[in-house]
Amino acid sequence: MHFEQHAIIEFLTVGKNPPINIHRYMQAVNGDEHVEISTVRHWVLQFKQEVGEASLCGKAKLGRPRTRTNKSHRECIEEMISTEVGGDYV
Repeated sequence: MHFEQHAIIEFLTVGKNPPINIHRYMQAVNGDEHVEISTVRHWVLQFKQEVGEASLCGKAKLGRPRTRTNKSHRECIEEMISTEVGGDYV
């Protein structure tokens, strides 16, 4: 399933649309590229279970954070850069 279709299902679930209406909307917009009603029902159920009642705000993120700022790491990296390149660029 495309990211856009996934986002549409989530957005319309938050708007309290039943799965059949979401499926009909996607069928009208995407034509032959739409997902099956069973897929829509599955994702509506997933979104509701994740948050209790579906919501686009305040979801917990799973997995590793993309970035992390730590003063000791920054100092270490700055030292590595200045010794390898021979100058203070940071």
